[in-house]
Amino acid sequence: MRTNDLDYYLPKEQISQQPMSPRTAAKLFVVNRNTGKQEHAHVADLERLINENDCLVLNVTSVLRARLFGTATTGSKREVFLIKKIFRENAEENIWEALIKGSARQGDEIFLDGDISLSVERNNDDGTFLVSFPIPDEKLQEFLVQHGHVPVPPYIHREPGSLEYETVYADPSQRRSVAAPTAGFHLMEELLASLKEKGVQIEKVVLDVGLGTFQPVRTENLEEHKIHSENIFVSEESAQRINEAKKQGKRIVAVGTTTLRVLESVANEDGTIKSYSGETSLFITPGYKFKVVDALLTNFHLPKSSLLALVAAFIGSVDVTLDIYNEAVKEKYRFFSFGDAMWIE
Repeated sequence: MRTNDLDYYLPKEQISQQPMSPRTAAKLFVVNRNTGKQEHAHVADLERLINENDCLVLNVTSVLRARLFGTATTGSKREVFLIKKIFRENAEENIWEALIKGSARQGDEIFLDGDISLSVERNNDDGTFLVSFPIPDEKLQEFLVQHGHVPVPPYIHREPGSLEYETVYADPSQRRSVAAPTAGFHLMEELLASLKEKGVQIEKVVLDVGLGTFQPVRTENLEEHKIHSENIFVSEESAQRINEAKKQGKRIVAVGTTTLRVLESVANEDGTIKSYSGETSLFITPGYKFKVVDALLTNFHLPKSSLLALVAAFIGSVDVTLDIYNEAVKEKYRFFSFGDAMWIE
């Protein structure tokens, strides 16, 4: 399909620059895929929309303070944006894929603010670099907390605080994402506690959000777009519990497109899932047959983006999806990372 078929008009003033307070006061566009019924509600209404017989799956990745500033050996200033940790079997090096603003070549050394350096190991064909640090990951994480800066999408014109741009259930041991799984911003502690008390089963998976979340589709045909691979993890225990929930007839509810991509990436043809640690480059486009996920909580996404294509695939119609988006614009919904949400069941 043509990428332009996923375009819509969005006034700049509806791109939210900060989250709603309280976050459960954000608007919620409710869509039923089977009946076509639509409803304007609020995030607080998730307490009635999520049933006691549902299995709610969260992506517990945590945001890396991935923007670093430093100086090359020539004295020129450099900005380094860490994208993804590279896992290699039996490798002792702490290697990352990164973007570097300014020229960089293999063998260059960049001295970062905070008194450590990194080495440029390789220039990749796609404009990224492989860089290595002389310290183990634990020490690097400590360094990033002290000296790194929170990465923000280009449409947010302020640097949010770490806690503001993080889900309340993020696992600090999984601090490898360059962006938060933003649909989860709406689930505050009180709402999660209420759902758990109601009997909702809550499970956890990991997808380390990568560079692709910021990038629009630039190819004329959607199918020609190459999505960046991202690290995912599903434990054996989580896989077993989610499979048992599916067997019992529970709805599998994905909080965010990242969670949905994890579950569909590890799905068997019969709808069960397997434990997995590795990468996914699953690109979900209209026509995709979903095997695992029954309901989705998501934010409103960029025009002509891979995430909008995923939502259109889940709803089952590009035209219906764009009608919903146009209605949301008309009703003054707030868009993107800090914006309002959509519930699709």
